[in-house]
Amino acid sequence: MHRALVVAALLSLCGCQDNEQRAARQGEAARSAVHAACASAAPAPPLTTDAGTLADDESADAASAEHGSCTRRLCEERCAAQAVTAFHRACVTACTADGVCQSDSDCGQGLRCIAVAPVVRRCRPQVTSHPSASASAR
Repeated sequence: MHRALVVAALLSLCGCQDNEQRAARQGEAARSAVHAACASAAPAPPLTTDAGTLADDESADAASAEHGSCTRRLCEERCAAQAVTAFHRACVTACTADGVCQSDSDCGQGLRCIAVAPVVRRCRPQVTSHPSASASAR
């Protein structure tokens, strides 16, 4: 009898998801549409003949911040059905793809999985070394 109950319990656990996992899946499902909507709504970057200037960096930072706020707003809307705070947070984090990660595939567009502590990795913008930054600092 006990053996049958154990087997039944194990079979019922296989393939089951808890509410937080379901919320994260909902966020992941919304990710592509949200990022595409924010990318199409973003203004085109200005064309400059002097590439690599501080103005270019500031423009890119502003565009990135605008994309991030657009993404967060749309993800908040898509995850509004998650009434419990922890589940809502899991949905939004999966949708924005800027939370804890294991690999770059866990992160959204323009983000990389970067170690921020010995055992913690988070999605962050990829830092690039800009040649004009070192020249302008001299």
